[in-house]
Amino acid sequence: MPTPYKTVLSVAATAAFFIGIPSVIGHLVETATAQQCLTHDWPEHLHQNHINFCNDYGYPTDVN
Repeated sequence: MPTPYKTVLSVAATAAFFIGIPSVIGHLVETATAQQCLTHDWPEHLHQNHINFCNDYGYPTDVN
């Protein structure tokens, strides 16, 4: 039978892991979005929609 100390540590570690997941995913999505806005990696017929999105949310759209 686990000791209360080990149980508390296990619960805390599990909670920290699951609390950190949204932060990591958010960072990955933010990085990918910024990269896409810089490289214009989207279909040509949606170019203006994506440029508007990037401008609305403050992502740079050219390398200069």
